[in-house]
Amino acid sequence: MAVGIHRMKHSISSNSTNRTASRLARRVKPDLCRLATFRQWRTNTQSNVSPAVLAKVGFSYTGKGDKVQCDACGLEIDNWKTGMDPKQEHINRRPDCPFVLDQHEIFSKNDQSVSIIKSPIARTHVANSDMRSYRDHGGGDIGDMNKKGVENPFVFSLSTETMDKARTYTLSNWPSITPSAQEMTYAGWWYTNIADRVICIHCDAMFHNWNETDRPYEIHRLKSPQCFFVRSNEQKGINNQRQVPVPIPATNDVPNSQTIVGAVHADYAAVFRRHQTFENWPATEQTALPSIESFVDAGFFYTGDNTVVRCFYCNGALRNWQASDDPKIEHARWFPQCAYIRQFIGENLYQAIQRKNRELRAQQNLQDSNTSETSQYSPWTNDEIDRMVKARLDLPVVEKLRQEGYSMAIIRKVYEMQLRFKKDDFKSDVDLRVACLILDKQVKLINGNENNILIPQNWMKKYIEEQARGIEFRQSDTKQTSPVQKTEPPKIITTVAPGPKLMPKTEESTPCLLCLNTERQVACLPCGHLTSCVACGH
Repeated sequence: MAVGIHRMKHSISSNSTNRTASRLARRVKPDLCRLATFRQWRTNTQSNVSPAVLAKVGFSYTGKGDKVQCDACGLEIDNWKTGMDPKQEHINRRPDCPFVLDQHEIFSKNDQSVSIIKSPIARTHVANSDMRSYRDHGGGDIGDMNKKGVENPFVFSLSTETMDKARTYTLSNWPSITPSAQEMTYAGWWYTNIADRVICIHCDAMFHNWNETDRPYEIHRLKSPQCFFVRSNEQKGINNQRQVPVPIPATNDVPNSQTIVGAVHADYAAVFRRHQTFENWPATEQTALPSIESFVDAGFFYTGDNTVVRCFYCNGALRNWQASDDPKIEHARWFPQCAYIRQFIGENLYQAIQRKNRELRAQQNLQDSNTSETSQYSPWTNDEIDRMVKARLDLPVVEKLRQEGYSMAIIRKVYEMQLRFKKDDFKSDVDLRVACLILDKQVKLINGNENNILIPQNWMKKYIEEQARGIEFRQSDTKQTSPVQKTEPPKIITTVAPGPKLMPKTEESTPCLLCLNTERQVACLPCGHLTSCVACGH
């Protein structure tokens, strides 16, 4: 009988324990649910404590200041300071907390201390904290995430949207037209504010001296096939059963896009109609001006007002011509968004004009700065920039960056480059931290040797040669191991991804079918037949 009573009591005690555990399991939120409560943590507080660490040790954010609460025991802690360990605070204040008693792995005495500052120095227990961000980035291999998360927890703590915005912001003053800023953004490159040098903050690849034939994403993919950005992008392409997205030119980003998509003055699209407007052109021996043919070829028609001419396609107007002026060059210089003149003069000449135009603008800005002319478009003087940088070095965010391991020289240079090149403050702390990360990576990667910065054309040429040697080696190895055959050996492929074959150029000229003077340059779609020159084609 006594035995029966003991068994009954044991059964009741066991059932009570199970019910308590069940209620606790329902009440305590999973890690990700707790982490989701910290969405406004960075907005409401300046604390350096990692939300991921707080969520991991059982805390949820209350939404008030930096106060957090344990869902299991009701413990509330606020006024977090540097050096406070969330795990130890939880253990010391509530050692009997059900969550503390249940999570033996997290609260083990032999476990390493949990880092509370999310910086390149803090390198422990970042895997769980970065899980949500890694999934948001499209990653699939948790082992990869753990490896890269340890290297750079700050980068992996950002969402995909935040990363895209930060990368786009770095390219807001991208100096080149081809490749465009949109292409560099889609390819995962971050601009360094130095010439056309870009870097990937995931794989540390760094390139400069781009030209119009380079393919930014292909170079990134071939250079770093294991890069987190590349693998995520490729995984998205597989999941969506599509290729990497092609950037769509923006409609208001001049000169990195073409905003004119059709002729504004369609009546003057015909060459002879433009020529007719120059009947009263005021060109005399005393006032020498460019030839009428040069204006017509460049897409201009005469407005009848002094020397004002206007483009039939983009509606751009120019005046005050001199005999030494070339209408097509001035057209591309003043109206780079015009698709007609860009196609008419060809990409090489177009890019050369734009590069020269940027050099002239830079020289003019430098002269304006030296002469201290006040203008909202001219840069600040060196003394003004120095004063503004010193004022910003007293901000609280600078102390955060120092705690994350960045030197004062890096922080100072980042502020100086931002004010000098973008003429504005950083939009957010994320942009500032990204800028510090980019500059810090450059200093470590270059290490006094500029040869560590790769050139796309040279690297691609070397890559193709290495691929060809690899194919040749495999073929020779196959010859040695396989039986002798009388068939001819396969030819060596000298390119990785051969482009379309070009038809041999015949010696016969192929004049335009309409004017019978200029060479054919415009093809019809979808057949692809060359039919007319650029001027007649429009």
